[in-house]
Amino acid sequence: MRLSEMKGLLLLWGVPSAKGIEEIKERVQANRDLYVLVPEMRPYLLGLEIARKLQKEGIKHVYATDNMLGILFFKHKVKEVLFFYKKLTDHEIVGTCGSLYVCLLARLHNVPIKPLQGDKMIRSARAASLLDDYRCFQYNDALKAEDEAVPEAIIQ
Repeated sequence: MRLSEMKGLLLLWGVPSAKGIEEIKERVQANRDLYVLVPEMRPYLLGLEIARKLQKEGIKHVYATDNMLGILFFKHKVKEVLFFYKKLTDHEIVGTCGSLYVCLLARLHNVPIKPLQGDKMIRSARAASLLDDYRCFQYNDALKAEDEAVPEAIIQ
């Protein structure tokens, strides 16, 4: 798909729960021009497993590298971020590695962020090996990535 053909993207960050998948499905059915954007979510490549789930549910989606997100925000392609968080604290929302980056991009470009309870992290060695069968690595071989806390003020 060409960038010029994309009218609107719903960016997913984090691992959607079953309830989150249903919400995504409803949004896509309500707006046929809306595509779901699934970033790779390094270093664990969570996006590959999420893309597989979406495909199984018949949800049209676009897979992108994490580095591509800035361009998509700049080009006004991202219309909303669904931030699937791990836990809430008094003044922060804790998500997977890269959460702060995505929320800051959304804030900078005036894109709404909807926080939703996410599912537990998928760490599939199969997902990591899909990209390069020749040079396969296990997720345990990657550098450990810590969860990130996003201040509530950024999301509101």
